[in-house]
Amino acid sequence: RVTGHHVEVFLVSSPALHPRVGIVVPKWGHNSVQRNQLKRRIREICRVDVLPLLESREKGIDVLVRARVSAYTVDFGALREELGRILGHLV
Repeated sequence: RVTGHHVEVFLVSSPALHPRVGIVVPKWGHNSVQRNQLKRRIREICRVDVLPLLESREKGIDVLVRARVSAYTVDFGALREELGRILGHLV
């Protein structure tokens, strides 16, 4: 597990042959539109940056990205940079 300012990332080996990504966003103080927008942003970052990095591995791996409340206020670039830095450290 690695913790950043706006997200926490958990990695676990998986019996599946392909990488899987799970996303958890906090409900506290935000409506469904804001939560879905944050999930879409994280999902796009994972689709473009994270999955190609993980698909090169032989074994399957599960990634859980847990957003913090502060992730609602940062822009897409900062969120992308933080996830890239954390996953570069883990993989």
